[in-house]
Amino acid sequence: MTVLVTGARGAVSAGLLRHLTGAGINVRIASSTPQPDQTLLNLHDPATFATALRGVSQVFLYANAPTAADFATAAATAGVGHIVVLSSNAVTTVADPDVNPMAAPFLAAETALRAGPATVTVLRPGSFSSNARQWMHGIRAKRAVDLPYPAARVDAVDEGDVAEVAYHTLTDSGLRGATLNLTGPDAISLAEQAHALSAALGETITVNRITREQWKQSANQYVTGDYAEALLNYWQALELHPASISTAVSDIAGRPATNFHTWVHRNIDMFR
Repeated sequence: MTVLVTGARGAVSAGLLRHLTGAGINVRIASSTPQPDQTLLNLHDPATFATALRGVSQVFLYANAPTAADFATAAATAGVGHIVVLSSNAVTTVADPDVNPMAAPFLAAETALRAGPATVTVLRPGSFSSNARQWMHGIRAKRAVDLPYPAARVDAVDEGDVAEVAYHTLTDSGLRGATLNLTGPDAISLAEQAHALSAALGETITVNRITREQWKQSANQYVTGDYAEALLNYWQALELHPASISTAVSDIAGRPATNFHTWVHRNIDMFR
């Protein structure tokens, strides 16, 4: 068995590779900017698919809607039997997922891949704990976090947990074809996340509630337009109704899902 792992620089792929190589499974590491021991695969360029897929039996794939149908075709030609795709639980948590920019690209990728002959397993993680990294500058510079909806309770999931579940879906045939919503063990508010960082640093972090427009101006280098509006609406909804929590991580990994406080203690140095 050879497993092709795309997105070699991503945290989920890096964790997955540790599990696969630790188990002695043959892997082919793919990247759009490959190192000497890696394979070229640019998910935006279907011309790179065939060579990367040659001789591969399974694939761990980051969802990319514009080329998902091309990837399914190339995988079928190469004889790939199983694709594990990293999607998002926005597909099931936002209204009108076929048009909502937080969900539509993931839903389109899932649909295109499922149209091919390979068995498709879908991983739908919630809000990654590592999203807290976007607060690094504010915490380092002024020990403050500016939030439009600080009471929004998200389903913070650790990328390492997602990687471990991905490993099991590639090695346990009983999980093939499943659709798995992956979350942390509890819903935690964005303000509570900031407080967890404050406790770990041993310093006060001020949580400032800002307007939607102020947030859009502060984030316009990274998030703009319809996506920014969709994200704000998502947080607004989570102030009224906390994110739903899944037991999939603990069910599959055989241990409790990693909570946000544990993620903080593992990563606190980046906020100092």
